[in-house]
Amino acid sequence: MFIKLISNILILIFLFSCFNDSKVKEFPTIDNNNLNITFSLTTKKLSARKAAYIFLALPKSDEIKTWLDDKLISYANPFFNLKILDDDGFVLFKINIELKKTTRIVDEQDNTISYEYQGEIDLKNLEYKSFTSWSVGWSGFGDVPKKKPLTQQEVNATFDEIFGKTQEQLDADKREEERNATFDEVFGKTLEQLDREKRENENNTTQE
Repeated sequence: MFIKLISNILILIFLFSCFNDSKVKEFPTIDNNNLNITFSLTTKKLSARKAAYIFLALPKSDEIKTWLDDKLISYANPFFNLKILDDDGFVLFKINIELKKTTRIVDEQDNTISYEYQGEIDLKNLEYKSFTSWSVGWSGFGDVPKKKPLTQQEVNATFDEIFGKTQEQLDADKREEERNATFDEVFGKTLEQLDREKRENENNTTQE
């Protein structure tokens, strides 16, 4: 009886560990400033010998999106190199993902949002719970496009956003004031002047 109880307890512990070990793991995102892309990785244990993963590459500018879209149809064969690491930083598994094999995720206007790839890992003698961190590299992409310089209009807009009105806007305001003053001189008195004269006439009538 005692032996059977211990056996049942061990089975429950084993089943619990298997269940706990197969939860989804969302690894910290990686921001690559050289490529101007944010990478994400999510894994899930499917069985004792298999794990699934979803890899995402999210471009952070329109220039990078266009550049990657062009790479999809070019003769080049660039790829991302993923490494899954343990607590001590040792590489447990390597995955090469070709850009051409990724799925392009788009919005309603067919603008690229991200590039996605889903695959499986053969765990063999690896323990899924030992997957604790990851890194990502790249190869075959060539020169990364440089960020376009701001136009004068964009510079003015940025200046205005931070410091207030631009000199051009201040000059325009001044010209508007001058036009208003000229209009008053040529065509008559302002509403303020008319109101003041009306009040003066009412005071004079009261005094009489």
